[in-house]
Amino acid sequence: MGLGSRAEDVARQAEHRVLHDLVTLVGNMTEGISFVLFTLDDILGDIILSLPDNEKEDAKTVTCAGLPTSDKGAADEKWTWSPQS
Repeated sequence: MGLGSRAEDVARQAEHRVLHDLVTLVGNMTEGISFVLFTLDDILGDIILSLPDNEKEDAKTVTCAGLPTSDKGAADEKWTWSPQS
């Protein structure tokens, strides 16, 4: 084996590892998205149904952009409900 073929072998192994990790990442992302969709369909519906009537419509109109979080993603303790149109 010459130097060229050894370098090519190492490159192929590295490419294989990267592609394997990429396939694993896509699988994990798919599983995560499925979990979120399940949660939104089943659990969130139950939570919205348990809200007082005046808050149900507000809860249905909230968007990801309007969620009560700070720039760092932590819950904002001073947040009050005010849905965005």
